[in-house]
Amino acid sequence: MRWHRNFLACVLAVSCVTGSSWAVTDEEVGRAIDKIKKYLYEKQDPQSGNWEFRSRPGGLKRDRVQVGGETALVTLALMLSGESAQNPNIARAIKYLQDLEMGGTYAVSMRAHVWAQLPPQYLQFLEKDAQWLLEAASRHQLGLFDYQPVPSSYIDNSVTQYGILGLWEGSKRGISVPRRYWERWLDHFLKAQLPDGSWVYGASAAESIGGEGSGNIFDAPGTGAMTTTGLTTLLVAQEELYADRKAPEPKITAAIQKGMDWLDKNFDLDAGGGGYNHYYLYGVERVALASGVRYLKGMDWYKVGAEQIIREADKLQGSRQDYLKTSFALMFMARGRYPVWISKLEIPEIAWNNHPNDLHFVSLYLSDQREGEVNWQVVNINDASPDEWLMAPALYLASNDAVSLTAPQKRVIKQYIDKGGLLVTCADNDSAAFNNSIRQLVAELYPQYPVKRVEEKNRLLHSWQKLPNGDQMPIYTVSNGARELVIMPGFDWGYQVQSERHANQSNAWKFATNLFAYATDKGVLNNRLVRPFEARQERQSLGRMKIGRARYQGNWLPEPATWEVLSDFVFNHTGFSVTATPADGDGVLDLEDIGDSELKLIHLSGIEAVKLTPAELEAIQAYVKRGGTLLVENVGGQGGFSQGVLDQLSGLFKSPAVPLTGADAVISGEGLPGGFDCRRTLYRRYAVVTLNLEPVPRLAGFLDEKGRPTVIISHEDLSLGALGCRQWGILGYHPASARELMTNIILLASQQSVGKDD
Repeated sequence: MRWHRNFLACVLAVSCVTGSSWAVTDEEVGRAIDKIKKYLYEKQDPQSGNWEFRSRPGGLKRDRVQVGGETALVTLALMLSGESAQNPNIARAIKYLQDLEMGGTYAVSMRAHVWAQLPPQYLQFLEKDAQWLLEAASRHQLGLFDYQPVPSSYIDNSVTQYGILGLWEGSKRGISVPRRYWERWLDHFLKAQLPDGSWVYGASAAESIGGEGSGNIFDAPGTGAMTTTGLTTLLVAQEELYADRKAPEPKITAAIQKGMDWLDKNFDLDAGGGGYNHYYLYGVERVALASGVRYLKGMDWYKVGAEQIIREADKLQGSRQDYLKTSFALMFMARGRYPVWISKLEIPEIAWNNHPNDLHFVSLYLSDQREGEVNWQVVNINDASPDEWLMAPALYLASNDAVSLTAPQKRVIKQYIDKGGLLVTCADNDSAAFNNSIRQLVAELYPQYPVKRVEEKNRLLHSWQKLPNGDQMPIYTVSNGARELVIMPGFDWGYQVQSERHANQSNAWKFATNLFAYATDKGVLNNRLVRPFEARQERQSLGRMKIGRARYQGNWLPEPATWEVLSDFVFNHTGFSVTATPADGDGVLDLEDIGDSELKLIHLSGIEAVKLTPAELEAIQAYVKRGGTLLVENVGGQGGFSQGVLDQLSGLFKSPAVPLTGADAVISGEGLPGGFDCRRTLYRRYAVVTLNLEPVPRLAGFLDEKGRPTVIISHEDLSLGALGCRQWGILGYHPASARELMTNIILLASQQSVGKDD
């Protein structure tokens, strides 16, 4: 499926649609959500707890029969935005809905959505509304839906969609919807699709008897809102009917692709028309969350939609109590903001989406377990940058085909992993060709790290549930010693979670939940628009500083992208342009040669303990004597590297290292222009749980006669914190504290004059 377009067109496309290059931030989204919620609460009837305007007495008849629908929609929007059912205002609305007899399809469907958000004791109400909707479909001559459950042959794709969505909510919670209904709805929307891939609102009494895509019952042009309706229905029907297939149904795949191509080509923030653009935007969001699509017409659909809603917030809330528009806007803002935990990698040349609902089902389960929603998305290997991909900590690559990538494609995958990402694979249909190609790929990307089968102590096997480690559950990984870079299960776990649909005790489901816990530090995720690290800002440059990375015999560079990522943070806060010595080729700095280096700071990193040579120890002594600063770091915090170096340097300097305290500038930030006060420090959750740490830094140092730390030693991880890597099992500092401490170390080192006698 080709659901994405050239990402390079994004800036131009945004300018065309929004009229500016403004990039909305998560903070702005949060303020807008709070503003909308405040408005809705102000408009709630204080006695009954309802929000009813369009369905009031004296209104249009078709609106009056939907009494309760506005209240259900507003209640749903508020709960999706994080409001608790225990909130007295929400509780009053729920009581109002619980006692209300409804007679309209829109209203009953929206109420079913509300019940689906509530604890199990409300399942009885969901079952009752699902039965109402099934009876309404049975009374329709074509098996579709009208505004009311009356005999009818009228085709209304909008109300039909909402009837289907209400039943989908019931199905997701175990309520049985007979297969013949899904088959009928699928058949209708396949036949109703126009030749260009779009759908229209409806038609008169014409029978839905045309061929697929014939368009012979609808003569009006397709619309954006109704195309999202058609796509949503196809995606839901595919989930309900074909989850047990090892490959998607071709006719559905073709229709979805055709519709997605149309939606991509015609994406327009005003496509709803007639004041219904928020209804349209929420339709786009439903399609995107079901399919994983992130970009339409080269744009992040959520960013540009959120920008428009924020611009029009005052107008939106002044529209004569139009709760529908306001609620659709709130749902769009809230649901699209949810964190993205994993991306499915689209490689157009191979069958990359054999199991369309694998990540979808896992994400639904995780959302229920966390009591907080998480999303997934699709990224195209040719369209996005590694920084965009890193909005999700895990990248999922699945196929039954052998993977053959170009050099640029390999490079972008490696950049994603090097910057803190995790690649996870799935051999669809247990494909040996796929598995062999992945082994060849990782051997090329990381020749220094072998593929190994996970051992019993591997945290992946018990980060959430206990996983077996035997022939029934073969899992292979590529690790740098501090974290996993690639995880390669030796079985088709994607098909198993899709076909089983609901979480159970199968190894596939255990693996999926453990993967989430491992990749996200047990659920520590940023909202969708929050970047994993800062983008470089425009400001005056105050100088340049080159940092050395010392090579020795061993795993001297487990995290090669640390300084690349950290450099923007340092520049934004200090004005220093920081670069690091190359990772390979000309310019690599051997540890035994640093004695006469003029670099002010050299980073000596590793994982496992190493025995330094006499030449290397002599070089360290000469370097710090000349005024240089050496940072010794135990990357990942698990191995014995830093302690081993400390022991050898203690003998070299004939004195022990001392703890650095708040009296030292590297901790307090005092006297360091742009420095941070790090006297109170945050650690990662794993470090806090494992080591029971107090919120203070644990750096140590060897001091010269003036009290300057010439060697700074960190037994806890800094590098992975600087990258923002979220994997469980890292003993180290929280990203914010890691970046601040490393910045202070840079500033302290920058004040030295290396090479001159003291």
